[in-house]
Amino acid sequence: MVTNNSSLFDNFYIYVFVPILFLFAIYALFRACSIPGKLKYFFIMGGGFFIVLAMIALFFPIMGWELFAINPFTFFYIGIFVEQFVFALGLAYKVKEINFTLLQKSIENEQIKEEQNKILEEKLKEKEIENISVMAKAEEERVSRLKSKFENEIHHLHLTSLQNQMNPHFIFNALNSIKVFLIDNEKQKAVYFLNKFSKLIRSILESSNVEKISLEEELSILALYVSIENIRFEEDINFTIKNPENIDLQSIWLPSMILQPFVENAIWHGLMLRKGKKHIDLILSQSENAVILLIRDNGIGREESKQNIVRKSFEKKSIGLKITQDRLNHFNQKYGCNYFFKINDLENEKNLAIGTEIEFVFCFKQP
Repeated sequence: MVTNNSSLFDNFYIYVFVPILFLFAIYALFRACSIPGKLKYFFIMGGGFFIVLAMIALFFPIMGWELFAINPFTFFYIGIFVEQFVFALGLAYKVKEINFTLLQKSIENEQIKEEQNKILEEKLKEKEIENISVMAKAEEERVSRLKSKFENEIHHLHLTSLQNQMNPHFIFNALNSIKVFLIDNEKQKAVYFLNKFSKLIRSILESSNVEKISLEEELSILALYVSIENIRFEEDINFTIKNPENIDLQSIWLPSMILQPFVENAIWHGLMLRKGKKHIDLILSQSENAVILLIRDNGIGREESKQNIVRKSFEKKSIGLKITQDRLNHFNQKYGCNYFFKINDLENEKNLAIGTEIEFVFCFKQP
């Protein structure tokens, strides 16, 4: 709407436009109060200056007031300048605040980065130490396995060596018996002896290929051995195996031919020098923690045997018991057993020797 009525325009300007502009400025200041941080104070201060000076520039001419004879529009321009200056200060402050925050964040990030690097380095060191420890443990276990393997191989070779020493010793004695029959022209006894001997040799060879056999197999070989030796003594030796408690002999393992030297000594050092009936009794019993085997003979005893040199073949000290002890020690060490034996002298009420007893103890822990 266009009009030339200046009075109407003045009234519209004073009573409509100016109040609306004033209310809008107040609303802008109110909204500025919700701005976070200190930036709102710059907006309030700058807006406040502009509103006050703008009101002076508008109302003073209308009301006919004068202030220091200054043109009213000068106040308006001053208000704009002050507002812009204060806003510029606020923006500068905000930029400074943002830069400071960014700097603090950067410093914090750098500190966090350094802390994380330290933590990472510590963890890497821990992992490195852990890896070194694991590698050292693995190497130690590997060396231990190799050492155990080599020790087992050495023990096996040593056991084989000891067994190979014992078997020729026994075979030599058996061949001597065959030689005696042939010299005496007892062919039938020689043939019978050879049949028994060949069966025994086969049993010995089979047992030589293994490190351990059951007690049942061992006693079977031992009975065959005694039956061969008994031929030379005209069946004078009464050999018995007693197992009154029915102990499971297949569950007890031991080195092959470990009992033969004891029976051999009983025959050659005890019974051979005795007149009359000759006995070798093997008696099995069971205690709380072990199975006990007694090898009992009614020979002349150890003391009298030492004082008698009956044949030239006995001048050389038997190595059977020494080899037996060495084999038993290696067997115990390898399989964690506790097998042992002891020799008891049997005496009557008058303290006279009536034989010898070997007490052989087998623990229940089996290899």
